[in-house]
Amino acid sequence: MKRALLFALLFCFLILLFFFYLGEKPGNNNTNDTTPDLKDGATTAVEDFIRYSARGEWDKAMVNLSGEALERVKVRHTKAQKVRILDLDLFVKTANSRYAEVEAEISLKLPDGTVSRQSYLYRLCRLNGTWKIFEQLTNQPNYGPEPEVGTVSPEQKEIIKQYLQLSASGKWGEAAKYATGKNSIDTVDTGGTTITDLQLQPVAAKDALSLVEARYKVQKPGEMLREMRVLFELAKIDGDWKITRTALVWRE
Repeated sequence: MKRALLFALLFCFLILLFFFYLGEKPGNNNTNDTTPDLKDGATTAVEDFIRYSARGEWDKAMVNLSGEALERVKVRHTKAQKVRILDLDLFVKTANSRYAEVEAEISLKLPDGTVSRQSYLYRLCRLNGTWKIFEQLTNQPNYGPEPEVGTVSPEQKEIIKQYLQLSASGKWGEAAKYATGKNSIDTVDTGGTTITDLQLQPVAAKDALSLVEARYKVQKPGEMLREMRVLFELAKIDGDWKITRTALVWRE
């Protein structure tokens, strides 16, 4: 009887010991994808890199890099100019204990005073417990699987209208005030072009981003009247809406 009781106690002890060690192991290598510490560590590395590089503090910026990203910055950073960050939004796309992807939406003011909106995807790996960016990719804004259609505000209507009218008149310098970056508009010879019957329809919206389809008729001197459908992407930068991209959807 005593021997049976002794074996029962020993068996229970071994079971408890087994579950004790079982509970210790998951924290080491199988951290849940949604663990806040992992996300915070990845976004901190990306934010530090962006802010330090914008200020031209490349020694501090490169601490957050490894591999391909580090090699590229070593070669190119001497040509980079200091910029002012107007707005920075970071979104963790995916993260586990070893790998993370962070999307960044950055609004910048360039040295010449122009405003630029840039989107990047940063890929990170965890090296010796520290998050390092090993690749930076140009990214397109993500509106999600079921984006809100939104509305076209009076400010957005005026921006698109002015942009079209000024560019049609060949006044590209003035049109550029409504868009971001130097290369945001194609300065072709459009003098004398007329635009009529402008109609705007909302397509998608998310936070400070908006997609608007513009339908209008355009006529160049000596040519037939044509119908156009152009998609405008706008972003709210430093409190003002700016055109960040345009894409031709359809032309008659």
